[in-house]
Amino acid sequence: MPMKPLILNFGTTKGVFVMPWDAAAKLEPHPLAQIFPALHPNDMDTLTSDILHQGQIHAVVLYENKILDGVHRAAACKAHMLDLKCIRFEDLNYRGTPYELVLSENIERRHMDDHARALAGASVLDFYRRQSAQAEAGKLGGKLGGRGHKKTLGANLPQGFNAPKRAPRLREQIIASQHVTRAVAEKAIDIAKHAPELLRAAMQDQTAFESAAEEAKRRRKEKRQSKLAAAPKAKKPWREATALEAALRAVQRHFNQAPAPRRRDFIQKFIGRLHEIH
Repeated sequence: MPMKPLILNFGTTKGVFVMPWDAAAKLEPHPLAQIFPALHPNDMDTLTSDILHQGQIHAVVLYENKILDGVHRAAACKAHMLDLKCIRFEDLNYRGTPYELVLSENIERRHMDDHARALAGASVLDFYRRQSAQAEAGKLGGKLGGRGHKKTLGANLPQGFNAPKRAPRLREQIIASQHVTRAVAEKAIDIAKHAPELLRAAMQDQTAFESAAEEAKRRRKEKRQSKLAAAPKAKKPWREATALEAALRAVQRHFNQAPAPRRRDFIQKFIGRLHEIH
């Protein structure tokens, strides 16, 4: 099935510039751009042929001096030593964040089923969460640094990555944004967290997705068990309470079995014994 045409159209060519092919060849993909699997060879051939015949119509989006959108366009131009038409993310007429652009562009451009969309959403949102944690660590370090001490405030975070006071729940966001079931979203989050190297392979088909989900589940359980094994054993007050309850039941049993004239003496001895314990 042929690839859908690119939809990146921000209504302006302001900020577009041409980078010489030898300089463009040194550009690296942004981590967000590496979430999605490579194009099928047939789609890549179609894209390359289109660029050779019509030229590069859509500019490659750069962010942090890396390719945020247009990795395959850049690869096609590099293979034929063509200068690369680029635009920086900051110059786009786009109100969203970098991860929102990557997610929306690729999901619209590719033919992705539920599990692939869920994986894409989990990958991008997990990346966002890690960046937010980095920002929180930077803020904490700055507050504790004090005058004359080294601070980590102002961590070099991408634009749009703000550290919320409370981390967003990935599952609910993926269900809402990618229109997938709760079970698929949970498996996608597991893969993104515990088996990130399997992400791109898991997007290929349902079988690979289920296999990656099982591996991620196994790693999650192993990690949890290792944490429990390493943690110091907590005291169990319920054991002491159970022993005291058993002792009181035994006292009650002996009290009920004692003749009525001796019950008074039994109570006095029991109270005296309690005073000795305390």
